[in-house]
Amino acid sequence: MDDNNRSIVQFGNFDSKFFSALEVEASTKLNKWWSLSGYVAGIYEETKPGEGYKFGTRDMWEVEGKVTSIMNFKKWFKLQASFRYQSEILVAQGKYQNLYYVDLGLSRKVLKGRGSLSFTANDIFNTFRFKIHTSDPEFYNKEIKYRETQIAKLSFRYFFGKRYRIMRANSKKSGMRHSENDI
Repeated sequence: MDDNNRSIVQFGNFDSKFFSALEVEASTKLNKWWSLSGYVAGIYEETKPGEGYKFGTRDMWEVEGKVTSIMNFKKWFKLQASFRYQSEILVAQGKYQNLYYVDLGLSRKVLKGRGSLSFTANDIFNTFRFKIHTSDPEFYNKEIKYRETQIAKLSFRYFFGKRYRIMRANSKKSGMRHSENDI
Protein backbone atom coordinates (compact mmCIF):
# COMPACT_ATOMS: atom_id res chain seq x y z
CA MET A 1 0.00 0.00 0.00
CA ASP A 2 1.29 3.47 -0.79
CA ASP A 3 0.72 6.70 1.20
CA ASN A 4 -2.56 7.36 -0.70
CA ASN A 5 -3.95 3.96 0.37
CA ARG A 6 -3.64 2.49 -3.15
CA SER A 7 -2.60 -1.09 -3.74
CA ILE A 8 0.51 -1.40 -5.92
CA VAL A 9 1.51 -4.71 -7.49
CA GLN A 10 5.23 -5.32 -7.89
CA PHE A 11 7.08 -8.34 -9.14
CA GLY A 12 9.94 -9.85 -7.17
CA ASN A 13 11.88 -13.06 -6.77
CA PHE A 14 11.47 -15.47 -3.89
CA ASP A 15 14.45 -16.91 -2.10
CA SER A 16 13.05 -20.36 -2.88
CA LYS A 17 9.96 -22.22 -3.97
CA PHE A 18 9.38 -25.94 -3.46
CA PHE A 19 6.77 -27.76 -5.50
CA SER A 20 5.82 -31.45 -5.38
CA ALA A 21 2.90 -33.27 -6.99
CA LEU A 22 1.35 -36.69 -7.35
CA GLU A 23 -1.17 -37.31 -10.13
CA VAL A 24 -3.36 -40.35 -10.73
CA GLU A 25 -5.16 -40.94 -14.03
CA ALA A 26 -7.75 -43.57 -14.83
CA SER A 27 -10.17 -44.46 -17.57
CA THR A 28 -12.77 -47.13 -17.97
CA LYS A 29 -15.33 -48.26 -20.45
CA LEU A 30 -18.62 -48.80 -18.62
CA ASN A 31 -20.25 -50.46 -21.62
CA LYS A 32 -20.08 -50.35 -25.44
CA TRP A 33 -21.30 -46.75 -25.61
CA TRP A 34 -20.20 -45.06 -22.37
CA SER A 35 -16.69 -44.36 -21.10
CA LEU A 36 -15.20 -42.28 -18.30
CA SER A 37 -11.75 -40.85 -17.79
CA GLY A 38 -10.27 -38.55 -15.23
CA TYR A 39 -7.40 -37.50 -13.09
CA VAL A 40 -6.78 -36.14 -9.62
CA ALA A 41 -3.59 -34.43 -8.48
CA GLY A 42 -2.35 -33.57 -5.01
CA ILE A 43 0.14 -30.70 -4.99
CA TYR A 44 2.29 -29.32 -2.18
CA GLU A 45 3.80 -25.83 -2.48
CA GLU A 46 6.13 -23.93 -0.18
CA THR A 47 7.44 -20.41 -0.82
CA LYS A 48 10.13 -18.51 1.08
CA PRO A 49 10.06 -14.82 0.14
CA GLY A 50 13.37 -13.67 1.63
CA GLU A 51 14.27 -10.30 3.12
CA GLY A 52 12.38 -7.13 2.29
CA TYR A 53 8.94 -8.75 2.22
CA LYS A 54 6.28 -8.25 4.89
CA PHE A 55 5.11 -11.86 4.79
CA GLY A 56 6.87 -15.04 5.75
CA THR A 57 7.19 -18.60 4.48
CA ARG A 58 3.92 -20.02 3.20
CA ASP A 59 2.92 -23.58 2.38
CA MET A 60 -0.24 -25.28 1.21
CA TRP A 61 -1.70 -28.53 -0.12
CA GLU A 62 -3.73 -28.14 -3.31
CA VAL A 63 -6.01 -30.55 -5.17
CA GLU A 64 -7.21 -30.49 -8.74
CA GLY A 65 -9.07 -32.97 -10.87
CA LYS A 66 -11.20 -33.56 -13.90
CA VAL A 67 -13.76 -36.19 -14.93
CA THR A 68 -14.84 -36.62 -18.55
CA SER A 69 -17.80 -38.73 -19.62
CA ILE A 70 -18.27 -39.72 -23.26
CA MET A 71 -21.46 -41.35 -24.46
CA ASN A 72 -21.32 -42.58 -28.04
CA PHE A 73 -24.74 -43.35 -29.45
CA LYS A 74 -23.76 -44.98 -32.74
CA LYS A 75 -25.49 -43.63 -35.84
CA TRP A 76 -26.94 -40.75 -33.79
CA PHE A 77 -24.44 -38.58 -31.92
CA LYS A 78 -21.64 -38.42 -29.36
CA LEU A 79 -22.15 -36.55 -26.05
CA GLN A 80 -19.22 -35.40 -23.91
CA ALA A 81 -19.44 -33.78 -20.47
CA SER A 82 -16.48 -32.62 -18.37
CA PHE A 83 -16.30 -31.44 -14.77
CA ARG A 84 -13.13 -29.74 -13.48
CA TYR A 85 -12.31 -28.74 -9.91
CA GLN A 86 -9.35 -26.85 -8.51
CA SER A 87 -8.89 -26.18 -4.79
CA GLU A 88 -7.34 -23.04 -3.34
CA ILE A 89 -3.97 -22.12 -4.88
CA LEU A 90 -1.18 -20.39 -3.01
CA VAL A 91 0.07 -17.02 -4.31
CA ALA A 92 2.72 -14.76 -2.79
CA GLN A 93 0.48 -12.82 -0.42
CA GLY A 94 -2.68 -14.89 -0.45
CA LYS A 95 -4.72 -17.49 -2.25
CA TYR A 96 -6.85 -18.04 -5.31
CA GLN A 97 -10.08 -19.55 -4.03
CA ASN A 98 -11.34 -22.85 -5.43
CA LEU A 99 -13.00 -22.96 -8.83
CA TYR A 100 -15.04 -25.46 -10.80
CA TYR A 101 -16.92 -25.63 -14.07
CA VAL A 102 -18.77 -27.96 -16.44
CA ASP A 103 -18.34 -28.13 -20.23
CA LEU A 104 -20.63 -30.00 -22.66
CA GLY A 105 -20.19 -31.11 -26.26
CA LEU A 106 -22.34 -32.84 -28.82
CA SER A 107 -21.21 -34.09 -32.22
CA ARG A 108 -22.65 -36.00 -35.14
CA LYS A 109 -20.95 -37.55 -38.14
CA VAL A 110 -22.37 -36.33 -41.44
CA LEU A 111 -21.71 -36.92 -45.15
CA LYS A 112 -21.10 -40.69 -44.71
CA GLY A 113 -18.49 -40.07 -41.98
CA ARG A 114 -16.39 -37.64 -44.04
CA GLY A 115 -17.57 -34.70 -41.94
CA SER A 116 -18.77 -33.85 -38.47
CA LEU A 117 -21.05 -31.24 -37.01
CA SER A 118 -20.24 -30.26 -33.40
CA PHE A 119 -21.77 -28.04 -30.75
CA THR A 120 -19.80 -27.18 -27.60
CA ALA A 121 -20.73 -25.08 -24.58
CA ASN A 122 -18.15 -24.07 -21.98
CA ASP A 123 -18.84 -23.26 -18.34
CA ILE A 124 -22.55 -23.98 -18.71
CA PHE A 125 -23.39 -23.00 -15.10
CA ASN A 126 -21.28 -19.78 -15.20
CA THR A 127 -19.20 -20.77 -12.15
CA PHE A 128 -15.68 -20.06 -13.47
CA ARG A 129 -14.49 -17.09 -11.37
CA PHE A 130 -11.07 -16.14 -10.06
CA LYS A 131 -11.51 -15.18 -6.40
CA ILE A 132 -8.26 -13.76 -5.04
CA HIS A 133 -7.57 -12.95 -1.40
CA THR A 134 -4.32 -11.09 -0.66
CA SER A 135 -3.03 -9.56 2.57
CA ASP A 136 -0.07 -8.54 4.66
CA PRO A 137 0.06 -6.99 8.16
CA GLU A 138 -1.17 -3.63 6.74
CA PHE A 139 -4.03 -4.59 4.37
CA TYR A 140 -6.56 -7.17 3.25
CA ASN A 141 -7.82 -7.31 -0.35
CA LYS A 142 -10.52 -9.49 -1.90
CA GLU A 143 -11.10 -9.54 -5.68
CA ILE A 144 -13.39 -11.48 -7.95
CA LYS A 145 -12.40 -11.54 -11.60
CA TYR A 146 -14.89 -12.65 -14.21
CA ARG A 147 -13.82 -13.97 -17.57
CA GLU A 148 -15.91 -14.55 -20.61
CA THR A 149 -16.10 -18.31 -20.20
CA GLN A 150 -19.63 -19.08 -21.30
CA ILE A 151 -18.87 -19.67 -24.93
CA ALA A 152 -20.87 -21.81 -27.33
CA LYS A 153 -19.50 -22.96 -30.69
CA LEU A 154 -21.06 -24.66 -33.64
CA SER A 155 -18.49 -26.11 -36.02
CA PHE A 156 -18.29 -28.22 -39.13
CA ARG A 157 -15.27 -30.30 -40.13
CA TYR A 158 -14.67 -32.09 -43.40
CA PHE A 159 -11.94 -34.74 -43.74
CA PHE A 160 -10.11 -34.99 -47.05
CA GLY A 161 -8.22 -37.94 -48.59
CA LYS A 162 -5.66 -39.74 -46.44
CA ARG A 163 -6.79 -38.17 -43.14
CA TYR A 164 -10.25 -39.72 -43.59
CA ARG A 165 -8.84 -43.21 -44.29
CA ILE A 166 -6.56 -43.02 -41.22
CA MET A 167 -9.46 -41.93 -39.00
CA ARG A 168 -11.64 -44.80 -40.21
CA ALA A 169 -8.86 -47.33 -39.56
CA ASN A 170 -8.15 -45.95 -36.06
CA SER A 171 -11.82 -45.98 -35.05
CA LYS A 172 -11.95 -49.74 -35.67
CA LYS A 173 -9.11 -50.44 -33.20
CA SER A 174 -10.07 -51.40 -29.67
CA GLY A 175 -9.38 -49.33 -26.56
CA MET A 176 -10.19 -45.81 -25.51
CA ARG A 177 -8.55 -42.59 -26.51
CA HIS A 178 -9.88 -39.65 -24.50
CA SER A 179 -8.93 -36.14 -25.40
CA GLU A 180 -10.11 -32.67 -24.48
CA ASN A 181 -10.82 -32.26 -28.17
CA ASP A 182 -12.86 -35.43 -28.67
CA ILE A 183 -15.82 -33.31 -29.70
